Amino acid sequence: MLLYGFLKTQSVTANLWFSMREAVTIGKQIRKYRRAKDITQEQLAEKIGVSLAWIGRVERGSTFPTVQLLIRIAQVLRVKVNDLIPF
Repeated sequence: MLLYGFLKTQSVTANLWFSMREAVTIGKQIRKYRRAKDITQEQLAEKIGVSLAWIGRVERGSTFPTVQLLIRIAQVLRVKVNDLIPF
């Protein structure tokens, strides 16, 4: 399974395994849960130790978080990683 391979490797190059469409979908999921929890992009960025611009790029699907950051985003949003990856 594609996701299993991504999570198993936990490397930056594994980010290439996701298509742009999937990156956009994950970004939309992050945005959806962030807004539902009434957390700003700035607050999320601060809590996971990244820039506000980076959060914006992730939510637009132009970049993809590492596995470690995806896990941290899920923890901050109090959701499962699988909630952020709906495929």
